[in-house]
Parts: sequence; structure tokens; C-alpha cells
Amino acid sequence: MNIIHLCPSTDFELMQYVSMMFASDEEPFITNNVDVFISRCKKSRPDIVHLHGCDSAELVKLTSKSQRQGIRTIITTHGRLDATSSVAHTHMAKEVLAHAYALVARSTMEADELKAMGVNKRIEIVSNPLVTRTTSEENLRASYKRIYQCVMESNPLELMNDATKEALHKLLKVGITEDERWVTPISNADNVDWHLLKIYSIYEGVFHYVEKGIHSMRFSLKDAAEKALNEIADVTNALSLNTPRGYLPDDYEKPLSLSGQSVIDIVASIRELSEEQHLSLLPLVELDIALRRNDVDDEYLMQQLAAAKLNDFFASLLTILTEQTAFDEGFMPCEPSEDATTRRLRSQIEEHLKI
Repeated sequence: MNIIHLCPSTDFELMQYVSMMFASDEEPFITNNVDVFISRCKKSRPDIVHLHGCDSAELVKLTSKSQRQGIRTIITTHGRLDATSSVAHTHMAKEVLAHAYALVARSTMEADELKAMGVNKRIEIVSNPLVTRTTSEENLRASYKRIYQCVMESNPLELMNDATKEALHKLLKVGITEDERWVTPISNADNVDWHLLKIYSIYEGVFHYVEKGIHSMRFSLKDAAEKALNEIADVTNALSLNTPRGYLPDDYEKPLSLSGQSVIDIVASIRELSEEQHLSLLPLVELDIALRRNDVDDEYLMQQLAAAKLNDFFASLLTILTEQTAFDEGFMPCEPSEDATTRRLRSQIEEHLKI
């Protein structure tokens, strides 16, 4: 993991703390120099920028710039958000705090103070071995390793490469149809990030269909299928306990199944979810399944949709289905459309898990 630590080098206590975060054979990248930071980012885009303290206007500004560039950030506050810290209470600092993937406090009391500020609910507690004997450097390192992993398992769609996105859509289609003949082979299976695909499908409520797709494509995927199934095996407990490991938006809701409802009821529910900004992949998959049923009368369905003033929305929705589940033209009761509604739906899917 490529992590840049922003830390005032003149602050001995902070530097001592940061040095404890790493084993003796690790070489962390720590800086407070603007030019060095920018050069490092140009050479190798960091996965995470970790800001220590919020009382340096210059470092807060660099963190803000990182966030605008889409780099994930976390902030260890080191108790420096009290009323005497003028920088920490500026508009920029509050924005930086709000958009951090996590805030790290030293104690329950400090965590409560951060909660009271109301800028960010994603608050972790990591005790400081410099000030308490209740923890150790090993615990410190383990805690941060877990936090960094949570950051990198958040909003996984944003981190997916093209091969992983292709695999996702094809696996969903095979999982829906239970027949791999509906898709061409995954072109670059060795470059699929199965871990990200797994996490994303859990958050979006479609893990069951992805798993079915992998099992159905085991022969064509060969070694990649075994790799994927090994990744899946380690989340069985997480699935049963509903405990995803990454950070989720404050308004995230676990997708609820619409299975068994009529096509028009599913479409109406999807529009409602869209209006509430809670649209996920699961209802799209279930609409795909419903439209493939033999008992769907296309002409009658379009009459129902028109009567409910859902026909235009439905046409936009069909475009999204072709993108997300590789829905087939032969099952479409009408022509798909590309309009403002389509773009809004597409954006909602892309940003559903955005922090």
C-alpha cells in the first residue's frame, strides 16, 4: 500500500508516534514539504494520504488538494481539535475532516468530542502507547493496518480496473441466466481483482448472483475461478453477520430484495429508490430476471407502464440494464433511451458507495 504521511517534522511527539506505526524493516514516507509531496504524488499516486494533526494550515491545504484529486485520506487528530486550535476550525479543515475516510482518536473521550463536532461519523479509536500502558506498539500497528484495509475496501467500484468491471457484468449475467453460453469468455481474467469484486457485490446485494456466475463459468475461467472462489470462501462469516469491513456512506442501507414482485412494481420501486438516492444493483438484477420470464406480455406491460407514467423512466432503465447486467435486446419491450434520467441513474450506481 502506497501511503504518504503528512506530519510536522518539528513536532517531536508526532514524529515519535508516527515512527512507532512501522516495523523496523519498513520505510514509511513522511514529509511536511509541499514540493516533496507534490513530486511524490506525480511519480507514484498514493493510495492513502495520512494527515497527523490539523494545526498546520499548509498540511491541511495539501490534504484538501489530495481529496480533490480523489486520493483517499485519513486523519489522526492527536487531540488537536480543541478551541485553541484556530486552523482546525477553519472552513477548509472542517471540509477535510468531513471528507476523510476515517478520523482516528486517542481515547473514547476524544472520540466523543469528534462526534460532537458532527463533521464525520467514521471515527476510530487507537490508543497511544506513548501516553498509556494499556496498549503497545504492536497493537498500534495492527490497528492502523486494519484501518488502512478498511479504507481500501470502501467504494470498491472506484478502484476497479476494466477487467474487473467486465467480469462483474458477465458474472451477473451468467448468475441470472445460469448458463455461461449467454456471454463471451472474460477476456482478461488474470487481471481481475477478485477481492474488490467480492466486496462490491456484497455491498450491492448481488453476491449470490456473482457466486453462481463463478460456479457456472468454472470451466472457462480455469485457474481464475479457483482464485475467485478462494477469495469468496473467506467472507462466509461476514455475509452471515452482515458486517462489511470497509467504510460506508452515512446513509447507506442494505439493499432489500424485490424478488417475486411484478415487473411494474419493481420498476416503481426502482424509481422510488432512485428518488431517495438509495439505488443499488440488486433491484436492477431482479428486474432483469423478471423481464426474462415467459409470462411477460410486452404490449400489456407497456400499457401498464404508460398508465403509471413509468414508460419513459423504464426506457431509461433499460439502458442501465444493458450496462450493468448485459441485458439482451430480445427481451426489451421497448427501445432503450439515453437521456437525463439515464445519466442520473448511471451516476447513482457509480456513486452509491462514495464516501
